[in-house]
Amino acid sequence: MQLIKQVRDRLQVITGDQQPDGFDYLQDILEILNGWDEYRLQQKSYDPAEQPAETQKLGIFERLVFVRELVREYTASSRLDDGVAQFQRAKCRLEQRPEVNPRDYRWLLNGLGLLYDQQQKTELALEVQKEALAIQLAAPFPNEFDMSLTTSELGRLHRHLGQYEESEKMHLQALKYLRSMFQETEPQIM
Repeated sequence: MQLIKQVRDRLQVITGDQQPDGFDYLQDILEILNGWDEYRLQQKSYDPAEQPAETQKLGIFERLVFVRELVREYTASSRLDDGVAQFQRAKCRLEQRPEVNPRDYRWLLNGLGLLYDQQQKTELALEVQKEALAIQLAAPFPNEFDMSLTTSELGRLHRHLGQYEESEKMHLQALKYLRSMFQETEPQIM
């Protein structure tokens, strides 16, 4: 919940608005996360080094932490359909902006894939995660940590579908990404 408080505080700095007392992060968190991107896109020459810390772009890793927490909450509160609809709307809204690159919404694809998986729509989840990985691989400077998370998720989905060879291939690729960033004794590798 500390992360949610940080999000609320930063949004207030960005927008200058007070959040209502009835803040429901299952309904509002995607709006807040997209708010960071929209704020950045509205700036003619966005340079994080020139922005106050409160308005700097939220990284993909931090977004994925939020997304995983949200998916757990949607699942626990039996609101998966609501979650899917919100993620789809958020993605569509970003896609409609001409200055948006698919890299700007790949984290939404990761979340959408997780939600589909929770709905037992494993094939659809696999398709969406593959789309996210394709966007990551096409980036000029792909982030291997992000790719390891998506590739590991693909391995898990292939395993659920009984596609064990493909699952093993994905998990080994995720491990390869992690090995390029960490020493063999790091917990992420072990």
